[in-house]
Amino acid sequence: MGACAAPIPGTGTGDGRSEVYVGLGRAREVAILDAVSDRVQGRISLGAFGDQGAPAQIAVGPSGNAAVIPLVSRAPAVALIQQDEEKKAPQASATPAARNTRRTSWLSLSHGARATATRTGVPLPEAAQRMSADARGNAYVVIADGGALSTPEVAVVELRTGQVRRRLAVGRPGEAILALQADPAGERLCVALWDWGESGLLPPGQQGQLLAVDPRSGAVLGRADLPGAMAVLDLALSAPPPGAGTTGDAALYAVTVTPGPAREEHMYLAQDRRYALVALDPEQLNVLATWQLDAPTSTFAVTGDGTRAYLLSGPSASGPWSRALACLDLSSSGSSLYVRHWRLPDGCFSMTLSPVGKLYVADALGDRLWRFDVRRNAMLGDLPLPGAPLTLASRPT
Repeated sequence: MGACAAPIPGTGTGDGRSEVYVGLGRAREVAILDAVSDRVQGRISLGAFGDQGAPAQIAVGPSGNAAVIPLVSRAPAVALIQQDEEKKAPQASATPAARNTRRTSWLSLSHGARATATRTGVPLPEAAQRMSADARGNAYVVIADGGALSTPEVAVVELRTGQVRRRLAVGRPGEAILALQADPAGERLCVALWDWGESGLLPPGQQGQLLAVDPRSGAVLGRADLPGAMAVLDLALSAPPPGAGTTGDAALYAVTVTPGPAREEHMYLAQDRRYALVALDPEQLNVLATWQLDAPTSTFAVTGDGTRAYLLSGPSASGPWSRALACLDLSSSGSSLYVRHWRLPDGCFSMTLSPVGKLYVADALGDRLWRFDVRRNAMLGDLPLPGAPLTLASRPT
């Protein structure tokens, strides 16, 4: 559920560069938090969308326009949060209420019914499943059915106008998009595919893939088959890790699990799974570095200089303090890899790294955000935020 963007060095000035969007499930709102002062600058109601107003994921563009995937969905659609350009204050000294004058609308991403019937005859309609955004104001939304029976697609949405620019077919029937990450320039979209196979269990040869796709044409720019039954669960872009031996200015980071997911829960629980963090060249998709992880990891973020990674890990539910945030030194390995470890309560499943050096973890059950200073690598404590914070996203600069 987390949407993690690489942080950009700088300081907040109150002009939007330090904004963090917080999706509140119970309140059906999006709260806009200033990461410098930790004060809520505005609230955007999604209550008009009914039960589809509970946000599951947010993607934010550099101008503050955003798309929201609903937690409950009956069709492929997203809620749009757009700047009201007629009322937007031109001065940086404008009041927070004026700076955050935004309107909401419902955007359908359907171009005709594509509900796919299962073997039992039960149709599986399409829905918006996950998304990423670039720094040019485009959101990339995965459209697929719940059983991965049809070909998954990516809808390219211009956030300012709310126009669907194109839909790209990515993969083939039987494959699911588990993660995607757009580069800031909007020239490359990295996609993690998983082939469920004929039965959705774990037959020999089942594997995942990483693709680099041209978001304008859908052409495949690069492809990497993952070894064995490995799958990629989450992706992020940041600076290469120390000693990576690459001349590029960015690296693609991926959390992997071996073996990958299974449709049958008893099959999933019966497998001994191994997790790793991998850094890759975003163009060639060759591996630059690998770090073995000691706990199941759901989402992560990498600092802007590529020296540290923060991983949110732990089982989905096994006790009041079963979750954890770990800090990894990406210049180390072995026992020196983990440099800090903070226990967190159940209900923490999303986080974001703001451009001003603060990391936030959403605690849905505790009605709060947990705050961390990544420059000092220290916990700052919790910030009460009633309404069940479910998902977070930082506004790129």
